Amino acid sequence: MPEVYVSIGSNIEPKININRTKSELNKLFNCKFSKDYCYPSEGFEGKDFTNLVASFSTEINVKDLKDIFKRIEGEVGRDSSQAGFTDRVIDIDIILYGRLILDADYLTLPSPEIENYLFVLEPLVEIAGNSRHPVTGERYKDILRNREVK
Repeated sequence: MPEVYVSIGSNIEPKININRTKSELNKLFNCKFSKDYCYPSEGFEGKDFTNLVASFSTEINVKDLKDIFKRIEGEVGRDSSQAGFTDRVIDIDIILYGRLILDADYLTLPSPEIENYLFVLEPLVEIAGNSRHPVTGERYKDILRNREVK
């Protein structure tokens, strides 16, 4: 069964919306969560975000999983105006699905956000630091360490 990692973030009532999202995810999966991290908004002027990473095992295919997360986002209060670089009630993004490498119109795996954004990489390192990137083979903690050295 693939181990799935998702990035979760909110900057609109983040404590409430993240707790609600965790509850919804735990109804479906046996989740492990990183602690919450606080980061400034990226790409726009907005409130700071609370971010974390969750992991769980599932046999649900990646496209159906993405649909489940969109449904949860809607139930928590996200609407179509919260796209791109904007404030978010909640954002749930699949960043890893086992060792799957995918470049589809609906999703890229592993997510480029792992290497591009600390708000994804740092919480991922907390719960999977010794795991290896499916493309580069680097451990996530080494990706973070190398990023900090630059």
